[in-house]
Amino acid sequence: MAGFPTPRSCAADHHARLIELSGMLGHVGTDLVARAYAALADRADHGERRRARDDLSLALAGLRRDADERLSELFRNYVGATVCAVSPLVVAACRIEGLDLDATVGLLRYEDGRRHWLGGPAPLPASILRRLPDPGTDLLRPHEVVRRFQRCGVVIREDGEGAGALGFRVGATCLEIGMRTAAMGLSTREGRAVLTLRDPLPETIRIAIRGRRLDEVVDFPLVNGRGNVITGAFQRPGIGTALAFRAEPLPWRMPWARRWVRDDTDENAGRGGG
Repeated sequence: MAGFPTPRSCAADHHARLIELSGMLGHVGTDLVARAYAALADRADHGERRRARDDLSLALAGLRRDADERLSELFRNYVGATVCAVSPLVVAACRIEGLDLDATVGLLRYEDGRRHWLGGPAPLPASILRRLPDPGTDLLRPHEVVRRFQRCGVVIREDGEGAGALGFRVGATCLEIGMRTAAMGLSTREGRAVLTLRDPLPETIRIAIRGRRLDEVVDFPLVNGRGNVITGAFQRPGIGTALAFRAEPLPWRMPWARRWVRDDTDENAGRGGG
């Protein structure tokens, strides 16, 4: 009978297999529980990460608001301290358009619109613009801030509207004007003004009109009757004929800076009286 399994040996073998199978099932159960715990932990981690991202987004939004408020304050302080004059053509434009100058400049913001028709410094190359920090999130160096501030303006009419574009721009020391219509463009900078005619003028006429009154050559409401004299006339390829003239700035302060001037005057008067 050797070689044949006995009932006792079969039972022992069956028992051993049951023990092995239960061990395997135990491991399987342990793996299932472990996976369930891992899934719960992952969901918990995901929720924490999501909440952390939401908190970060809220904090960054608050940081941008704080930066915007601080930059707005810096802008007003800077232009209030540096702008001490206004182009007479700005004053004339307000009179013609029925605008209150003080209320209009109250709309000035520090953002850089880069509207080329406003005049001012030449547009920065795209490669440089890409390297400039975001004023709302990055630290700025003083010359970068000034460069941005001197491109800021308030737009009365956008380019492309029927009456043409019109706006006022912060200059180094003067509130400037920029405008553009289908027939001409105008910009000022520190007392220098350029009226650009879209249609070119022959050289003989350009030479002949130098020294003449501007309103004798062009019919333009902003300069009519002002007595501005043409100091130069030159051709700008692809743009038109530029007529240069002087428009001497008038003493003027930003509305919010006038109080500073009064306070300084009162303080100096008090010292003198003491």
